[in-house]
Amino acid sequence: MAVLMGHGEENTDVSNMAVLMGHGEENTDVSNMAVLMGHGEENTDVSNMAVLMGHGEENTDVSNMAVLMGHGEENTDVSNMAVLMGHGEENTDVSNMAVLMGHGEENTDVSNMAVYSR
Repeated sequence: MAVLMGHGEENTDVSNMAVLMGHGEENTDVSNMAVLMGHGEENTDVSNMAVLMGHGEENTDVSNMAVLMGHGEENTDVSNMAVLMGHGEENTDVSNMAVLMGHGEENTDVSNMAVYSR
């Protein structure tokens, strides 16, 4: 499933799903899914899925998977996968997958997937 990280946490087993990063964490095994970045991190192996950016980056082709946002960005088409938020954004349609939050946000509909770890 998905693992949501905050500050300094380490990613566990998310080889098949999404990894949401916060500050300074490094992406581990996310070769098959999405990588959500926070501040200044670099995207690693996300060749098969979505890339989530931090500040000012634009989402590319993530129509079928996850969209990870940083600051003030709006979620687009994530009806089938996960939504990763940064600061103050609200979760939209994540009925089928995981919701990864950043700072102070509360998890909404994650009944089928995600693990929220502060």
